[in-house]
Amino acid sequence: MSNKTQGFLFVMFKAKFLVVLSLILVFISPEFKTSFFRFDFRRALAFSKKASPSIKENKFVQNKYGSNRTTLPASTSFTFTLSNSARVSAGVYITDGTLIKTLWSGIFYKAGTHTGTWDGTDDQGRRVADANYTIRVLSNNVTYTWEGVIGNTSDSLTGSKVLRSLQGIAGMAISGNTAYIATHYNEGSPAQLKIHLNNPQIRQPLFLDHTGTGQNTTFVATDDNKVYWAGFDPFQPTRSFVWASQVSNDAEVKFAKGQTQSTTWGRTYSSAISAVDALGSVPTGLAVQKKGSFLFVSRKKLNKLYVLHKINGALIKTLTITDVGLLAVDNTDRLWVQTGGKLTKYKVNSIGTLSRTGVSVSGLADPQGLAASHNGALVVVADGGNSQQLKAFSNVTGAAAWTYGQAGGYATNATVNNSKFYFNDPSQNVAGSFIAFQSNNSFWVGDTGNRRAQHYSANRNYIKRIMYLPGFYSCTVDKNNPSRVFANYLEFKVDYSKPLAATNGSWQLTKNWGYFLKNTLSNVDNKSLINLQFVHTLKNNRTYGFLPTPKNKYQIVELVPGARIRFTGIELDRSYQLYADGSLRKISGETKENSILTWSKKILMGFDTTKNPIWGIEKTIASSPPITSEDPVVGGHVVRTGETTSSGIVVAFDGGAAG
Repeated sequence: MSNKTQGFLFVMFKAKFLVVLSLILVFISPEFKTSFFRFDFRRALAFSKKASPSIKENKFVQNKYGSNRTTLPASTSFTFTLSNSARVSAGVYITDGTLIKTLWSGIFYKAGTHTGTWDGTDDQGRRVADANYTIRVLSNNVTYTWEGVIGNTSDSLTGSKVLRSLQGIAGMAISGNTAYIATHYNEGSPAQLKIHLNNPQIRQPLFLDHTGTGQNTTFVATDDNKVYWAGFDPFQPTRSFVWASQVSNDAEVKFAKGQTQSTTWGRTYSSAISAVDALGSVPTGLAVQKKGSFLFVSRKKLNKLYVLHKINGALIKTLTITDVGLLAVDNTDRLWVQTGGKLTKYKVNSIGTLSRTGVSVSGLADPQGLAASHNGALVVVADGGNSQQLKAFSNVTGAAAWTYGQAGGYATNATVNNSKFYFNDPSQNVAGSFIAFQSNNSFWVGDTGNRRAQHYSANRNYIKRIMYLPGFYSCTVDKNNPSRVFANYLEFKVDYSKPLAATNGSWQLTKNWGYFLKNTLSNVDNKSLINLQFVHTLKNNRTYGFLPTPKNKYQIVELVPGARIRFTGIELDRSYQLYADGSLRKISGETKENSILTWSKKILMGFDTTKNPIWGIEKTIASSPPITSEDPVVGGHVVRTGETTSSGIVVAFDGGAAG
């Protein structure tokens, strides 16, 4: 029999896929050619649930020995022809479709006829028995083009100018055309960045010489000469301190009264001030006089307000103020101090002592950000809790001036818009907003839970935003409506007809499903790194997904349009996945020697009167042979069932991360 394998054109496809890493979109080109479809590598396990695949295969038997041939030759050659240059893989299969030998994988060949050989051994190098064997050759010209990202408004797609940090924006201070930004904890790089306000979508170089994980920076303030950064060592949170950089050149300021301050896994600051090593010393407010001489640092848990000389760094006064929190200095260098739900305005005398002005504001819900307008007319607070609104008061009298934002924020409706804020949420570790005024009295506000900073005019008209996603571990796409893409609790609408870009409408943040979930169901672990998963719109046109619980379970939830997440009360083991057809699937067994892995499925039967899904009995759809010491398994408990192809092939891979 001839040893020539024809290069059969089997399938051409064009599709868009979304991969989990940072929400990067990938395009796969229509250049996939194969002489056989069911080609599999030893690093994967593939088991068919059907006797034969539903797709057509162009099989070619390479070695078929009759009664006149009793042994395999030492080496068997075969040829294959490519109409175009391509990457090629080849393998040897027995008659039941099991791969016994990978000959090569992903090797580039030019167009033309080529020869391959098989030495008659399996993947363990053992000589195989005389039998019928099939050699299958797969060729492809699959290419991947990175289109961009979702949830990031940066002008650049890659490089140092992309807006990014591990934990999002904590605070902002503006000097002229530059905004300085604090970013909480940023692993392995500085927790500070800056942007130019005439083009805020470009990250400007800042502290490029800083290495390691330094200060967790939670507050930033500027007097137009220096930028003051307040925070703590993230690995020794009792150690808090302030340091400063020059506006002119970003160099670290050397204070006459400064001291060196090391961090556990980051740099040593050469001139730190207001350094306190005590339980509860994390700063809760920072403000600086522009004309005067004083810098103010509050530490709420210590009930202390520290007054420092902003030039030499000397500690001038330590004042006891119960529950002291946010701070702001107005254009006359007077100090606003937040304590609980109250704001109090103080005059600061020449020796750093405070005296009340008689102006105050009370009745606030849970202040998360505070600033005075550039012209001195207003003091504005980002009020969290059950308010989630911006509230402005006269800087002169304390009288209410205006309120902006929907009361309660996302308490009743997940829909995102520009007049709705998400300032804090203890159930998701979302805490702290900021307000920063430009010289024209427009202002930026931290819409923290939505991972964005919104820019508004003095008349509260929306202007623009900067946005980027901090680190996250949950990403899912509704396969029955792929325009719905989820990152943690944020839902984006993607328009695949447009090239992916930040400002052309190709993506839009439409929903935030995460607000105060812990108040709704106390046993849902919303602080987990893994949140909303396996979201699909099912045949009743309602959308369901999974949320993890602290009991190592999943709770099935419904994403209700015009409302919030509805908890169905149905809990499942975390081994289950929800599929686009509504079925529940799981894999059982451990990847250890002699273990058998079993894939099972529950079919969606319908829905009860409360719109909760109903599933049938669990049935086995595939199982592996007992695992041997030669199988390419890594170890750990397998928890992901993988995908089932249209031809009925269940594909799974244990790379060590699934356990």
